[in-house]
Amino acid sequence: MHYSLDNLKGDLIAGTTAALVALPLALAFGIASGLGPGAGLLGAIIAGFIASMFGGTPLQITGPTAPMTILVATIVASHGAGIALLTIAFAGLFQIAFGILKLGKLIEYLPRPVVSGFMTGIALLIIIEQLKKFIPTGYLAVLVMTSCALFLILWSRFSFPVPGAIVIVVASIIWSFFIGTPLTAIGEIPPINFEIFFPLNFSLEVILLPAISLAVLGSIDTLLTSVIVDRMAGTRHSSNKELIGQGLGNTAAGLLGGLAGAGATIRTIINVRSGASSRLSSTVHSIILLLIALFFTSFFKHIYLAVLGGILLYVGITIIDYIALKNIKNVPLSDALIFFSTTVMTVVFNLVVAVIIGVLIASILFIKRMTELSFKQVSVESQLPPRKRAFAEKLSKKLAIYQLSGPLFFGAVSSFEKELSKVYLPEYILLKLFGVISVDESGALALNDFIKDAKKKGCTILICGIQEEPKRVMDKLGVLKTLGYANIFDKPLAAIMFVKKR
Repeated sequence: MHYSLDNLKGDLIAGTTAALVALPLALAFGIASGLGPGAGLLGAIIAGFIASMFGGTPLQITGPTAPMTILVATIVASHGAGIALLTIAFAGLFQIAFGILKLGKLIEYLPRPVVSGFMTGIALLIIIEQLKKFIPTGYLAVLVMTSCALFLILWSRFSFPVPGAIVIVVASIIWSFFIGTPLTAIGEIPPINFEIFFPLNFSLEVILLPAISLAVLGSIDTLLTSVIVDRMAGTRHSSNKELIGQGLGNTAAGLLGGLAGAGATIRTIINVRSGASSRLSSTVHSIILLLIALFFTSFFKHIYLAVLGGILLYVGITIIDYIALKNIKNVPLSDALIFFSTTVMTVVFNLVVAVIIGVLIASILFIKRMTELSFKQVSVESQLPPRKRAFAEKLSKKLAIYQLSGPLFFGAVSSFEKELSKVYLPEYILLKLFGVISVDESGALALNDFIKDAKKKGCTILICGIQEEPKRVMDKLGVLKTLGYANIFDKPLAAIMFVKKR
């Protein structure tokens, strides 16, 4: 693409706009993580800049996100800030490994109900945490928090050029200067410095599992946003390159005292809609945040915590998958089960457990659907052309026809054997196998046992319409030999005429 002056202007405006949106979110997520507002801002700067330079989604904005913040907060609560930062650095190394091993495409196999339930669970966690945090502090804090969230919801309904979060942050600063309230403010933020932080006393056993969890979560969060970028901008991201870029960013952020980052959906959408055309926009986003952090942090101490709580409450309300909830009555029961299970697991346990269990349930239900075998009897008459239906009634006393559809796999063997046990055995049974696309050893041997049992009772089994792959498997396992090669036909009519001649 030819890069023009208009492209440059669009990238500068988009990057600046994304930075203004990211600023209050970075502060809020930093506080929510337990690492402090400075860590949130530092994470947005470092991870955002490095991911913009080396990632595979040029228009994506990287920074602290709700899922990453929630998981980091649990690590801080359990092991302290130092171990949490080191965990973030290790998580980045795992993300780099994911990219090198080309695991980025695995995101395509994540079922939508899992993603929807996962995001809705995170939303509920954020909402619950804000309520738990501010309700004990008094009605005024709750009132300010809920008012800010409501203001942001209403503000988002209109296309104002200034982000709503910036409006309430500036209002908070002005209010604290001229009026003041008993509400708690952020307080002093340590100056930004890029000193490497690496604790010497730590245990790999404590760090590894949380680091892998954080890496998996960050990768999912990021690549979902990458897909959204592609849909909006008509681009095509590189999943593995993006993971490497995210990994480099998080490794640096963790070592330098910043909160973990990932592809941030809301900030990225704003970046794209504001006219971004290249990775310069996401780089500008980080540079603007750096300038703010270096020269304007003295203003941040006046921002009320309840205002940032309102921003987080708004984030929680907006990331609930309302479309999934609206369509819950219309989707298959299995999808609804996956959605609610993942949501509950996210709230009750943790984010990674929720995704793993959600995928596991989805996989089991998928296998169940794939192994469902249709087994039904069809009339002889329905398999004959009109001119040959005269003898159908007489032939029906000697021949029964059954139609099978679906994979004859281990999962279907039990139901298959149950259906076979109900079959009436006349002189001949014709099995129509046109719809049987695959057969494994269990299915083939179950059919083999049925053929043997039928022979003992004086019934000859015929088959027609067997496809090449099932035929190959059944031949290798001796099923066709048991059946008799003369009893294999291409079409039902040929098998029926064979019985008629007998």
